[in-house]
Amino acid sequence: MEIEKYYEEGYLTDEQRYKEVVKVWEKTIAAVTEVTSKEFKKYPFNQYG
Repeated sequence: MEIEKYYEEGYLTDEQRYKEVVKVWEKTIAAVTEVTSKEFKKYPFNQYG
């Protein structure tokens, strides 16, 4: 992961590294949420059967 590389080489502080990792996770969560939402819409909940 490039963030770790930059951190290990001294280009990022602990705080900068943390913020960059959070950004990656936010993008990942948004992507998973979008795909999950699309899949759930394909198969609507049928409470009667």
